Amino acid sequence: MPLPFLRVAPAVAVLALAVPAAPAHAALSAVGPTDPATKAPAFYTDANGLQLALCHPGTANCGPAVPGEDFYNMATSTFTAPNGGTALLILDMTLAPNASGNPAAFNRVRVQLDGFPAGTYNITHPYGTDTVTVAGAGARGRTTTDIGCLVTAVGVCNFADAMAGRYGPFLTAAPGGAAPPAGFIGDAVTEVPVIGSPLGTNFFRVEGPGLPAGGAQSNTFALMGKLFAGAVPAFASSGDVAFADQLTNTKSATKTVTVTSSGIPGAGSNLTISGVTVTGANAGDYAVAANTCAGKTLPAGGTCTVDVTLTPGATGTRSAALTFADNTVAATHVVALTGKGIAPAPAPAPAPAPAPAPAPAPAPAPVITPTVTTPQLKLDALTVTSHMSLRSARRGGLRLVVFAPAGARVVKVRLLRNGHVITRTIRSVTGDGVLTIVLPRSAKGRHRLTRGTYSVQVTPGQRPGQYGATTSRTVRIR
Repeated sequence: MPLPFLRVAPAVAVLALAVPAAPAHAALSAVGPTDPATKAPAFYTDANGLQLALCHPGTANCGPAVPGEDFYNMATSTFTAPNGGTALLILDMTLAPNASGNPAAFNRVRVQLDGFPAGTYNITHPYGTDTVTVAGAGARGRTTTDIGCLVTAVGVCNFADAMAGRYGPFLTAAPGGAAPPAGFIGDAVTEVPVIGSPLGTNFFRVEGPGLPAGGAQSNTFALMGKLFAGAVPAFASSGDVAFADQLTNTKSATKTVTVTSSGIPGAGSNLTISGVTVTGANAGDYAVAANTCAGKTLPAGGTCTVDVTLTPGATGTRSAALTFADNTVAATHVVALTGKGIAPAPAPAPAPAPAPAPAPAPAPAPVITPTVTTPQLKLDALTVTSHMSLRSARRGGLRLVVFAPAGARVVKVRLLRNGHVITRTIRSVTGDGVLTIVLPRSAKGRHRLTRGTYSVQVTPGQRPGQYGATTSRTVRIR
C-alpha cells in the first residue's frame, strides 16, 4: 500500500521512547566527506558498502517536497490490521537545519498505531523489536528512537553521531521484483519486498489485543535512496565586485575575488583554471593587478585569488567581468565587475569680503540644560549562513538567530538586494532574548529569491520608532 509522505518531527540527540529489545548492530560503516555546497556529508555508507547521497524531496524518486528537510534514506511500511487499526513504520536518515542554520543529521526508527484497541503491542521490524502502548481505544500509540544531532542546537553537527544505534544496513529491494529507477534504490512510493535486515526480519509485524495468533504484518516497504555518483569539479567564488565611485582617469583601490574549489573531496574533484580574462563593454577600464588562479589546479576546498582595479575612462557606469575558463561541466564562470566614473568637483568661487561686524551686545548668561544620554542598543550577536544554494534558500529561506541586548523590546529586520528592500519585519523580544527568524516568511516570498548577494540588517529598539545600532550580514545565494 503506498504511504503518504510524512514530515518528520525535529530530532533529539538520543531520544528513545521505547527501549529496543535487540542489541545494536554494525549498521552504518562510514560517513562521507563534507560537500562544500551543502556543508553536509556527501553520503553515508552502510555495512554492505552501499553509499547513499542526499535525496531532495520534490525531485524525481525522492517523494513530495518537505520544506527544510532532505533524506539520505527512507523506508516505510503500512497496513490495516484485522482489528481495524492502521500500523505505520518509518525508517529514515534525515538532514535538517539546526537553530543556527547549520545542517544536522539524525536517523529515526518510528512505529505508530492508530485506531487500535487499548493495550500493549509487540512490534517486530528489520532492526529489532519494540513495545507500543495504546492508552485508550482509538488513541494513538507511538514510539520513536532518534539518533544524531539536535536540530534545536547551535553550531556544527558531528555527522558521525547519526551512525550510532539500531538503524541500518539500508534496506534494498529483494531480487526478482521490478528494478528500481536508475541511480536509486526505489521510487519512494511503490512498496516492494526487501532484504537487508541484520536479523533476517525483513517485515513489519504487530502482535497484541484484537489480533490473531502470530499478529498481523506487512512484507513490503516503499524505499527512497539516491546512489552516490562520485566526485566532480565544482567552482565557487566570493561573488560579484562593486567598486565605489571613482574619479575619471584615476586608479581605484584593489578589490579581490576569491575562487574556491567547492567539489566533494575525492578522485576527479580537483578544479583546474586554465585562464582568467577581463571581458565586457568597459573591459579596458579594469586591470588584473595580481592573479594566483590562472593555470592553477585546486583540490577540493582549495582557493586562489585575483586582484582587480578600476580606472574609469569616462563618467557613468563602467561594466565588465572576470571570465574564468575551467574544467567544470559549465567550462566558464563569470564574476561581474561594476563601478562608476565621476568628474572632479569644480573649484569653489572666491568668497566675498565679509562686512564689518557690528559691536557685540552684552550676551545674557547662558542657560545650562543637563544632557541625558540614552545608551544606544546593539545586538549581542547575529548568526546567519553566509553562503547557501538557491534551492536551499527557496526551500527554507534565510535562517537568522538574533541575540537581542538587555533593554530591547523589539527588533527590526530587513532583507535587501542591490540596496532595495526585499522584505522586512518587526518582531517582539520575549523570554531569553534569542529569536529565530526566517526571511522571507512566506513560501511565495522565498520562491522569488534569485542568485546573488543579499544584505541582512537587524536593529534592536526599546519600542517601534526608537531603534539603536544596525548589525548587517552579507549572504551569497548561489
